[in-house]
Amino acid sequence: MKNKIVNCFFILTGLFFINPGATAFDGRNYMAVNITDHADNMTLQFQIKSNQIDGQLFLLPISGNSSYLSIQIKSGYLKALWIIHDESLGLNSMELNNGVLISNHQPHIVNLYRLGENFILQVDSFLSHSQHLLAPFNRYSIHGIAYIGGTPSEIQTRFNLTQNFIGCMHNITFSQNNANLFVKEKVIIGNLSQLSCQNQDIQLAYLSKSQSSIQFMEQIYNQSAEYNLTFVFRASYSQQTQLLYITETQSMHMLRLFINNKVIFVDVSNFAPLPAVINRDIFDGYWHHLSVILNRTHCRVILDNEETTLTSLQPIDNQNKTQNRTVTIQFHGCIQQLTWNGQLQHFNRSNYSLTDVQLNICGAQDYCLPFYPCQHGGECKNKYNTFECNCSPTNHYEGTRCQQYRYQQSCYDIFRLQESKADGWYNIDPDGPNGLLQPFPTFCSRSDLTITTIRHQFGTNPYNVPQNNSIGPGARVIDITYQDGIGIQLQNISISQITALINNSNTCGQVLNYFCSRSVLLNYPHQPYVWWVSRHGQAMNSWSGAPIGSRKCACGTVDSCINKTKVCNCDANRQTWASDEGTLTSKAHLPVTQVHVGYQSNDIQRQSLIQLGSLTCDGQAPPSDIITLTSNRHGIALNRQQLSDGHIRISFKGKSVYGILLFLQALSIRVVLTVSPKQVNLTYDLGQGHGQQQLSVAAEGYNLYNDDNWHQIRFSLSLSGSWLSVDQATSFEKKGVTSTIHQLIRFDLSGILSIGYNSAMNMDGFTGCLGDFFIGLKKYSLQQYIGNTIVNSCKIPCFKTPCQHFSVCQGNYSSFYCDCSSTQYIGPVCSHIRGAQFSNGNGIRYTNSEFNPSDNRIFLSFWTNLSHIDILNLKLSIENSPQSELILAIDNSRILLVVNDSNIILNELNRVKYNDQQRHDVLIDLERNLISVDGKEVQDVVKLSLHNNITIQLGDGNNGLGGLCLNNVSILGLRLLDLAYQSPKSQNIEFIPNQSRHEVKEAICINGQILPTTTSTTLTKSTTHFTNKIPSTTKIPSTNKPISKASNAAPTTSSKQSTTSSSQQIFTSGLGTGSVPFVNTIGTALTGSQQSMTIGIVAGVVSFILVVIIIVVLYWYYVLRPKKEKSIELTHMDKEIIENTDQPDQIVGSTSDQSNHVSKRQSQSITKITPRNSNCYDNDNDNLDVNNLCNDHLEEINLMDGDTLEKHEQHDDSVQPNRSDD
Repeated sequence: MKNKIVNCFFILTGLFFINPGATAFDGRNYMAVNITDHADNMTLQFQIKSNQIDGQLFLLPISGNSSYLSIQIKSGYLKALWIIHDESLGLNSMELNNGVLISNHQPHIVNLYRLGENFILQVDSFLSHSQHLLAPFNRYSIHGIAYIGGTPSEIQTRFNLTQNFIGCMHNITFSQNNANLFVKEKVIIGNLSQLSCQNQDIQLAYLSKSQSSIQFMEQIYNQSAEYNLTFVFRASYSQQTQLLYITETQSMHMLRLFINNKVIFVDVSNFAPLPAVINRDIFDGYWHHLSVILNRTHCRVILDNEETTLTSLQPIDNQNKTQNRTVTIQFHGCIQQLTWNGQLQHFNRSNYSLTDVQLNICGAQDYCLPFYPCQHGGECKNKYNTFECNCSPTNHYEGTRCQQYRYQQSCYDIFRLQESKADGWYNIDPDGPNGLLQPFPTFCSRSDLTITTIRHQFGTNPYNVPQNNSIGPGARVIDITYQDGIGIQLQNISISQITALINNSNTCGQVLNYFCSRSVLLNYPHQPYVWWVSRHGQAMNSWSGAPIGSRKCACGTVDSCINKTKVCNCDANRQTWASDEGTLTSKAHLPVTQVHVGYQSNDIQRQSLIQLGSLTCDGQAPPSDIITLTSNRHGIALNRQQLSDGHIRISFKGKSVYGILLFLQALSIRVVLTVSPKQVNLTYDLGQGHGQQQLSVAAEGYNLYNDDNWHQIRFSLSLSGSWLSVDQATSFEKKGVTSTIHQLIRFDLSGILSIGYNSAMNMDGFTGCLGDFFIGLKKYSLQQYIGNTIVNSCKIPCFKTPCQHFSVCQGNYSSFYCDCSSTQYIGPVCSHIRGAQFSNGNGIRYTNSEFNPSDNRIFLSFWTNLSHIDILNLKLSIENSPQSELILAIDNSRILLVVNDSNIILNELNRVKYNDQQRHDVLIDLERNLISVDGKEVQDVVKLSLHNNITIQLGDGNNGLGGLCLNNVSILGLRLLDLAYQSPKSQNIEFIPNQSRHEVKEAICINGQILPTTTSTTLTKSTTHFTNKIPSTTKIPSTNKPISKASNAAPTTSSKQSTTSSSQQIFTSGLGTGSVPFVNTIGTALTGSQQSMTIGIVAGVVSFILVVIIIVVLYWYYVLRPKKEKSIELTHMDKEIIENTDQPDQIVGSTSDQSNHVSKRQSQSITKITPRNSNCYDNDNDNLDVNNLCNDHLEEINLMDGDTLEKHEQHDDSVQPNRSDD
């Protein structure tokens, strides 16, 4: 049988009552079993009934030399002891206890098994703490001869084991196999069948109250005074109690044992000394042996191994006397194995008088052992139904279990945690319980600010600087000693202690004033005569009220000194008194450790006073160990922890505060800490039958938790009470149910504690900044987890100013987006000039009857692949005057200009074709009567009268226009596209849909392709994983899953979605023949499964049907092939922007449809990178829909700390419009 120790643990299967078939052990018999099988999981289960306080139950051999697992009863409790002898590691031992008293003559069921690498000992329904097995214990298995109920004497001596077991056991199973059937070769030493487990003589009793008693009386005649009394007892705590009282009626002999404050006093009449004292604590939860032996000359009292002897002052003579002897035992606790003059007594006999005594049970509960509940050296005392911890004033802890550190780190913490505290003297410990610095006294005050004050030897009084030994720059050195306390009990405070306070505080200051009469101070630009020294020993050449290193006083920074040519008032060196005053506020240099003062000469008129104030500090410094969680689908899993309580502290900060902050799942405990803008919730189940509990702290007023300020959460979980505190203003406390089962005072927190997202919870993880994480009194470093989606420091991506052209950056710690609405630019970072995509006859019309031109020029840039299109139609009219009209078009791939119904011949411009999908810049100057295309000019061709009634149309309405992209459009000073896509929409703008009801889309015009953009203001929270690097191809895969909530805006999710129908997007004019490929790089190749299928078909056919197969494959490829998700090919400028980042762009968002295009156009023009499923087909006729081309919205960018986003100038002439005339 293979029984690895690492695979052992306990489980409760139910309460067992011993039956007559139980196996009895008398201390001499035992069973030996040869364990030869090896199972992967070892479980040990047995039932037991005994009143023996010490006994060897099992000795299980562990593979290795002299290594074993011993299960035994020790002082009434069950204990498992591992002893490993390893040649390389030497002797190693590990012990596991359970706090249930097992020596109470009651039936118990015991289980041992593992959970992971943890052992738990369970007696009845009570668990031990979880013991995590470390090397070398987790490497060994059970193998060899196992002993049950005892061991041979030589083994007992060799391993220093306790005595063999006396009592009853049965249903002993190893790995679900009964021990009696376990192996064929079992050896039984002694006769197991001769003993009975049904002993009716009661030898165990429970005295349930402090006044409970057991009394018996015997009549003696003509007997000596000698007697011998022994018993084993276990006492519950009582300040003062009588343990034993023996009297005789005739001789007036009396023996009394009583306890006072844990000291046993022995008082025997006519014996000395009186009283004898045994200074032994019997309230330690263990069984104790007491013997009282009295004869004519001596009285011996033996408690365990400690003995006191009293001597008789005169011999006792009871001869020829008949009298009654009464023995009274009185205390609160348990008693067993009572013998009187060598005879075992039974409490159910008729000569016994019992008061408040329960037989055959031991109900005395020890609340201190073995799971000592008092921590940090606290003294545990048993009460009647609970325990009490005496936290000695000599240590630094307090609380019900001495678990709480007595000192706070500053006055700010004192008043934050206890608002009722008054101003006064308090001890603080800035470096905390784990630091090397001692606590020290300070004065705490509270008005608008919470002030921690540290004084020095001069107090606040000015120091008069004598001239003696003060001639020359800094000749007199004034050392500053900081000390604080009440009255004469002053305590020096070291600079290290003060530095710790400064580091913990938000602000610190120290007044430093110099009063002078003919005494210079800084003496700039010459050598100063007065200066102060920082805590680092650095001479500071600037005075209070002026910046460090400025070599000025306060007046010098605002040019208000008495002498305008000086930097200090005192440097005027006048006969009258002057002063330079101010407060030093540099935390990096405080406190002042020395002041150097000197006079220029020995002149009686030279005088000065130095006034140095106390150091005052306020508030709490921001966290120092800071990280940022940038993904709500990633978190931190801390190593397995085992804690005695759940006191945790952490700080958080964010703009979009929502989700799981902490999660713990232990053996029977579940703790979830969640945050939202208005509330912090702590939900927990401590596994003690009380069910799920919840504590909540709500934000006060308008100060929500998503205000991008630091907030501190503290909570503590214990069975005596749990509380949650957020910041200083709000704290809730919830009392737990006090249990009478002392095992429950300690509960197991040995699970995995995670910060942020946890897959066990169906909700997002927290995104934002976290700082200074404490479990108990130990600080855990968060920065060790930096990497991937966890970044250093606490800065939002907007800190790096990624948005270009003065656009507004918005977002939180997980993402950002650029608001381009106030600029002429669009794109993920507002890097591309705004354009529009026209298709199948849609257009934009502008009308204004009161138009006032601000410019006489028309310029625009266009891209197309069509041979015949209308680009611009401009009509100007005035009442009672002929209409002026200008048309710009492409005719037969050449530029066509029509002015007032006259075609203008442009031979110089039409030597090239303009339907090449490249950018072409057009300038029409009405004042100079010229047209310029791509820099080539034709003079005297444009003669047009300007009028106030104007109609401008881009595109040609419902005339079957194919593919066209325009940007940088300016008509007589009117930025038409900016006006068309502004929010709110201008009443002068009309969008003309095509026959498919598709309107003109805002787009990015790029050579060879068009990237449509959205105008939605929706900020979508990411729920996908971050990666370290964006792929070098810079293609962003599309998705059709709208994942999470939009913030503060209507969703832009389309009601329809269409799919890409070919591997290459074709930009055509009415789908006519001779169309030219326009926008590609969006398509993809066959998937691997499709290629395999195609190859298999081709390989399986014969040559005579090859032609047929080719036709089928082509039909499938162009008509039936499943459409893959497409990706957006970023421009080279977007590639530069993204590739310069250390972290990838996060892709989230939702699809857009023409049905909500108008509402989107009315919203702000905010661009975010978010791919969407392409809608490149007309849903109505399954034809290629150019209007829906590349319907991948550019939405949210997710970057991490360390990204470098540089602004890129528009330098590519093939992409950017000619800005010379813009």
